[in-house]
Amino acid sequence: MVEGGGGGVEETWAWDHPVEFIRSELGCNLWSKQAEILKAVRKSKRVAVRSCNGSGKTYAAACAVVWWLMSFRDSAIAITTAPTERQVKDLLWREIRHIHAANAALVGGTASQTALEVSPRRYAKGFSTDAPERFQGFHDANILFVVDEASGV
Repeated sequence: MVEGGGGGVEETWAWDHPVEFIRSELGCNLWSKQAEILKAVRKSKRVAVRSCNGSGKTYAAACAVVWWLMSFRDSAIAITTAPTERQVKDLLWREIRHIHAANAALVGGTASQTALEVSPRRYAKGFSTDAPERFQGFHDANILFVVDEASGV
């Protein structure tokens, strides 16, 4: 599940063309259903994706996180979660780190195990928790929430 609150005044070309940006600028290979997911994230406030295992949902989610940060010039936040710390760090954030490493000059910032900070107001963080309160306190006009393996959360 992906929930976004886009609509800030500082959108970029990337915002209007998520699939094209991800393919041409980030060099990510997307198949048609992944492209469909990313177009839906651009158009809708909430997107839920239900499919089989190994279909590329996690990769599409990682692409969405990097795309989101690149879509807004001044501020953007992406918060990610999954049922377990291993799933956050070793699955979703492994993909995010890989995309960042391949595009460090374009994206900028620094990546750690579960964080990517482009600037103090443009960042992504990943964590797993059983306490919903941990999601409180993130405020921005351009905030994206990604729940990978949502059925387990």
